[in-house]
Amino acid sequence: MDDGRRTKDERRRTKDDGRKIMKIARNFREYKVWQDAVAFASEVYKVTAEMPWFEKKGLCDQLQRAVVSISSNMAEGAARPSDADFAHFLDTALGSAYEVETQLLISKNVGYIDDNEGRRTIDDNDRRRTIDDNDRRRTIDDNDRRRTIDDRRRTIDDNDRRRTIDDRRRTIDDRRRTMDDDGAISFEKLLSDIQDIEKQLANFISFIRKK
Repeated sequence: MDDGRRTKDERRRTKDDGRKIMKIARNFREYKVWQDAVAFASEVYKVTAEMPWFEKKGLCDQLQRAVVSISSNMAEGAARPSDADFAHFLDTALGSAYEVETQLLISKNVGYIDDNEGRRTIDDNDRRRTIDDNDRRRTIDDNDRRRTIDDRRRTIDDNDRRRTIDDRRRTIDDRRRTMDDDGAISFEKLLSDIQDIEKQLANFISFIRKK
């Protein structure tokens, strides 16, 4: 009989513990700091997409891993039953945020992120293409002046090339308009955003540990 009672008592305790865990369960999606961290990760991915190819396994990869770790650790920690465990995961998220800030500063120092615009590389490439296109057009115009009636066939070919150049220019303009619509990603904005996330996390950790 005693063994039977102990078994029943253990089952009750297990159910009670389960109910307590269910009551403690947190919805990480409601935390503003988690929402900000997810949005910030998307911005960092846009910046890393423009980094040189040889950084894909270097600084680019480190930045992506660290920035994703911020919101991921908050989400994982929210599922832990105790506040101490949750605070531990928030500590890890804060460490990742500090890591991201450090790597952003390094990216700026080596010229991957500009003070005013994080996509300077695309603009530089577009300017080079525009200069090349203008040079080609001037060459075509000079040749047109020298051509005679017998050069009509070559003129048609030149017109085709001219249309190709115009198409390229329109493509460049479309990409610029897209960038303008999206908004330039400045280093100052990235730095301000990550420091805001760090402050929110620090306050959140302090609040959780005082409960």
